[in-house]
Amino acid sequence: NWMGLLPPEVRQTPIIYLAIPGSHNSMTYGINSHSELAPDAEESVRRFYSVVPCIVRRWSKTQSSDVMDQLNRGIRFFDLRVCTKHTPNNVAEIYYCHALYSFEVTHPLKQINEFLNTHPKEFIILDFQHFYDFSQGDHVKLHNTVLDIFKDKLYKPSDGALEFCSLTRAEGLGRQVLVIYRGYIVPFYFWASHHWPTPWPNTDSISNLKDFLEDRLKQRSPGSGYVTQLIITPTPRFIALRTFSSLKGVAKKVLNDLLGWVKEQRPGPFVITGKRNSNVFIADFIDIRNSDFCRTIIDLNKYLTNDARRNY
Repeated sequence: NWMGLLPPEVRQTPIIYLAIPGSHNSMTYGINSHSELAPDAEESVRRFYSVVPCIVRRWSKTQSSDVMDQLNRGIRFFDLRVCTKHTPNNVAEIYYCHALYSFEVTHPLKQINEFLNTHPKEFIILDFQHFYDFSQGDHVKLHNTVLDIFKDKLYKPSDGALEFCSLTRAEGLGRQVLVIYRGYIVPFYFWASHHWPTPWPNTDSISNLKDFLEDRLKQRSPGSGYVTQLIITPTPRFIALRTFSSLKGVAKKVLNDLLGWVKEQRPGPFVITGKRNSNVFIADFIDIRNSDFCRTIIDLNKYLTNDARRNY
């Protein structure tokens, strides 16, 4: 309930100026020994899988906490990668994925809705970022699924620009969910990609990652949200040299090396002549070190209080 416990002046701050913890490829905790190759798997991954499927599983799974545990640890931004999976009857069902199939989309969304029913002051952002083997009909099916589950909880563009979407205002409207939809077909009740940029570092070097994050943050535009991706992207060679390791081991090193940098960041309104402020941070394995990542991000909001602003 950390959003509900924020001081009134911080709850009146637009959500694009808050510090919000998120999870990368949020629903991959469902990947297990029975998971099959998904449509997003690259050819090199498919070759790995045919020989050593256990290695692919270790490097495809980016979260070990289920959605309720993530929510209870403070995650309020969910990064979602979806694809279709055809049943024996050739019916296309929608699944979460990351090289391997995780599970069908509906249940975690219903769990999020149940959480919101008992936490009326909390606000969730769902970022549908990647779509694989998706037809127009599949997009419509996903749209309807999200609408059927969250109904009037959705904060739509017609409810006002992001610069006016504070926790206080959203609560007054009865809105608790904002959906970013980075597909080709964006219905009027979802938000298009440009409203919440999420630059992808695409590097397996932590030092290069830090340089990228700093450079891109300087380019942040006013009036929109912003995602800082605290993740590295392993190449096939990177994985081959670390056969007995896993993505979780890499995530621990990223956290160890960059948490100090994160603590130096500040949320807050856009200032043309000043340093660009941060907004959403996403990471792999958000439960590492008893959710040190989540607690650090949430703690940054202390700089938004009136007293802190006078001294900052």
